[in-house]
Amino acid sequence: MNATGPRWAPGVVLTRLPSGGAVLVHGPSLALTEFGEREADLLHAVLHEGRGVSDLRAFIEPLLRAGWLLPPAPSPTSTGRS
Repeated sequence: MNATGPRWAPGVVLTRLPSGGAVLVHGPSLALTEFGEREADLLHAVLHEGRGVSDLRAFIEPLLRAGWLLPPAPSPTSTGRS
């Protein structure tokens, strides 16, 4: 997973589908959301290849607001700790 970008929220699992799309499932609540092939590829690019979030902000923001993703973890230098 990309260390500088968004990360999965606790309990969220991504499953790629044979059709090329994907399903996100939140285990504790059994909430489910589906993505087509293009969106599944964007999720992979952001979370696993480190593609810039700013390039995909319109795609990522709703997932952050809905709780499927968490924002990037603060780096130790940004918190004032060394």
